Amino acid sequence: MTTQEFIQKIPEELRLHTLGHCKSLSELVLDTEVWRAVGKVEGWEEDKEVCRGSIACIKGVDEKHSPCLWETIEADWKVNIHRMVQALIDGKSLEEYLSTL
Repeated sequence: MTTQEFIQKIPEELRLHTLGHCKSLSELVLDTEVWRAVGKVEGWEEDKEVCRGSIACIKGVDEKHSPCLWETIEADWKVNIHRMVQALIDGKSLEEYLSTL
């Protein structure tokens, strides 16, 4: 996606509010609410808790009687904003990163 497409995916109310307070594109793309909103439009996953199993699960015993080993999977928008920051650190442009989404 291009920078313009990214901005267009921000819901209008948030876009108007955000663009009114941000002085630059850099501030806009560092706003976590913007990334969360784009994630909703794109259908990205939110944070979720998943059971990675338990001793009872592995042994085939009823898992209701054994504690589950829970793991939090980070929301896709969080992963994507972290990857964007890393891409910028690595010398890539914002356009180069957004084209990978």
